Amino acid sequence: MASGDEQLAHLTQKVEKAEREIEHLQAEISASSNPAQLIKDGLASAELEKLRVENQKLKFQHNHLKRNLEEEQNRVRDYALDVRGIVEDIFGQAITAAFPEVPNPTILVMPGTKFADYQCNSAMAIAKVIN
Repeated sequence: MASGDEQLAHLTQKVEKAEREIEHLQAEISASSNPAQLIKDGLASAELEKLRVENQKLKFQHNHLKRNLEEEQNRVRDYALDVRGIVEDIFGQAITAAFPEVPNPTILVMPGTKFADYQCNSAMAIAKVIN
């Protein structure tokens, strides 16, 4: 059985080895985050740098488009009438008035056929709840 000093020396060596590995990994991470150094060391081609720059541009454009799309959606909601939403509300109020015993009736408003702009297809769902 090893003495306390031997165990301490063994554990100290393990800690020092782990610290060296951590330093080595940190150096590798640092080097990999520097594309110019990777190209200089021959670990990456100039094409990699071109692709990295192109990727950054695409990410910027994606975020820009995403932000503009969100702004546009908010703007449309603020200023435009949601006709289908209004029709759903009207059908919902009519169904609730006609069938007060049906809690939270399903309102299925669909774009209409050649005879109407919108149609409500909730009759069967309501019939199942009532019966």
